[in-house]
Amino acid sequence: MLSPVVQVTYFSLGAHGSLGCLATLSSITQLPSVVTGAQIIWVSLVLIPLLALPLLSSEPDEEIMHMISPKNEAASRLTTCGGTASLRRLVNYFLIRFVPTSVVCCVLYALCLRDVTGLSLKDVLDPNILIQPSWVATSNELDFDQMEVLACPRAAALWFFTLYITIHAANFVHRAEGWWAVPLNQRNQLWCGCAALALVLQSVFTVVALVIHGRLGDISQLSWSTWVLGLTWPIFLYLLDTMVAKKDDGDRGYGRQTDDFGRELWLDFNTKLGMHSPV
Repeated sequence: MLSPVVQVTYFSLGAHGSLGCLATLSSITQLPSVVTGAQIIWVSLVLIPLLALPLLSSEPDEEIMHMISPKNEAASRLTTCGGTASLRRLVNYFLIRFVPTSVVCCVLYALCLRDVTGLSLKDVLDPNILIQPSWVATSNELDFDQMEVLACPRAAALWFFTLYITIHAANFVHRAEGWWAVPLNQRNQLWCGCAALALVLQSVFTVVALVIHGRLGDISQLSWSTWVLGLTWPIFLYLLDTMVAKKDDGDRGYGRQTDDFGRELWLDFNTKLGMHSPV
């Protein structure tokens, strides 16, 4: 019964951590901040809950009785497998699943800046290069007149970020199986509807942000390489999430070490049952 709660917790921590990692990467590369305060509030209070909370309605695990008890699993020292909420397991989730997404979104942000400003990627990453309107000379990012050039790159990066965390959430609907095993609409219909709603809301948010800044036409300036990277990353993201899920779910037969330990427990149980039987 706690499995959906664990999935919601892991996804929420990973999504919020990924958002913070994205902001940190833009600061390390000395780019203008990729997310504003309004965007952080939008993602944290609307999109992430909309994708996380419906995970609670996932169908019960059909193989729950075949899973090793957490107390026995801890004895086997399989700290990266099974349901034990260990610190190492949480760190592995974040580093393997969510950090690559933050890196790709930061790269897309830089590419969008290159496309919109007409500068080379080297110049975009150089904090000493000044353009008009200049983001380097502007200390107040609420000055929309000076920051209009950032409207499209920020909106595009946030839209791709929403797409990626939606794919992450889809893999949390299936803890171990791929999407081909059980269709998502059979596993959790409520989540499918909320995921579609999240993408629609983010698309509307993107258009509104661009219209407010008068930069809706900047979308046409994005190069084909930017679109190729942004739209092909979900394929690698799905494969990565599937491999991590299988590795993490060793307690259901994917790990040979866990299988051996399960057979050892079963043999030990039968032996003790026979030794203490009154017959």
